[in-house]
Amino acid sequence: MNMKSRDVLSALSLTALVSLLAGASLAQAPQLVAANAAATTAAAVTSTASAVPFPDDVPKPPYRKLPDGPMTLNPGTGQDAFPFVDMYDSTVAAPEAHHVRYMNEHVRLVEVAYFPGVRGRMHGHAYSSVFAIDAPVPKSVNARLDPAAPLLIGDFPGPNGDEYPRCRTMGPQAPHAETNLDTWPHHFYRLEFLRVDGDALAGHWREWYSRLNDPLQPVRDPKTVSGGPLTANWHYPEAYDSIVAAPNNSRLLYEDNHVRLVEVSIRPGETEAIHGNPYPSVLAFDSLPPLNLPVRYADRSSPQNSHDLVKGTPPPGLALPVCATTGPQAPRALTNNTKSLVHYYRVEFKRIDGDALRTRWSDWYPWLLKYKQAWDAAPYAFNY
Repeated sequence: MNMKSRDVLSALSLTALVSLLAGASLAQAPQLVAANAAATTAAAVTSTASAVPFPDDVPKPPYRKLPDGPMTLNPGTGQDAFPFVDMYDSTVAAPEAHHVRYMNEHVRLVEVAYFPGVRGRMHGHAYSSVFAIDAPVPKSVNARLDPAAPLLIGDFPGPNGDEYPRCRTMGPQAPHAETNLDTWPHHFYRLEFLRVDGDALAGHWREWYSRLNDPLQPVRDPKTVSGGPLTANWHYPEAYDSIVAAPNNSRLLYEDNHVRLVEVSIRPGETEAIHGNPYPSVLAFDSLPPLNLPVRYADRSSPQNSHDLVKGTPPPGLALPVCATTGPQAPRALTNNTKSLVHYYRVEFKRIDGDALRTRWSDWYPWLLKYKQAWDAAPYAFNY
């Protein structure tokens, strides 16, 4: 973020973003495109493989820029800023591929889904992000509005030798447009940090996360609850699931049949209730977590204790965010022996798509098939 990244997100910026989201839809695409008759600029094109040519029906540079307008989402000139108009926001400029699943004043979860054959619109990403990836990337090409804009990327493997889930850290991205040339979607999740907490978390957590000032909820000892394994890969009953066993620390923000978004908070001096995490996960941090917090394991012999955590690094030139990947984790309890809040997010995969996405995507994501069918019937105009 820019120099104001450690302040609470301004009401103006949040209002602008909400207004943009409320006003953007596929039905409005013609209006968005019609507004693009503006000045041109030179740009470069890139692809996932240098041997992949651009299709003839994809525009070539120089590209049209969107008209001048408000620049409130993450303004500035540094590499942690987004010096482009608000209308380039991905969910506004390219709603065919960017779908908001959850948003508050701190984060936004965007499901990114380029269906096969789509010629995506030019769009950007104003905020630093963590990607949660559980499937291969199809053959595609990208047009870049500004060839000099750096791609601040870090890419990290799955846990314990597994291919998925993977995580990636990304700084703000200048406008670009992706074309999917393959037979399956480019599909992943993007957790965007509308505010990067950083070191300021220690002095502002009670203000930013005021719900944590409320009295703690009573918790139930999972040992008193009977039940079989929650999943085939996690041999503990649902009573040990973090959002059930540790409601003071694990808060469910979003869930569908594929993923969950869980916010994790451990107050200074607090010890969590014993709990586990049943699903492979990507962990996203916008403040550096303390190392070697005391931990109590319910079963020290479990192969699903936290040793398989694979930690990544921030985007080049930035301090945050950072990410990590982990498999299912056995029940345990951490103690926060620091003077600041421990706070991060988990994107948990209830199903790892993997290579099966190539053939099963239309069964798993029928809504995405409808997007493709609409595109095939009436391709929309490019906005660049």
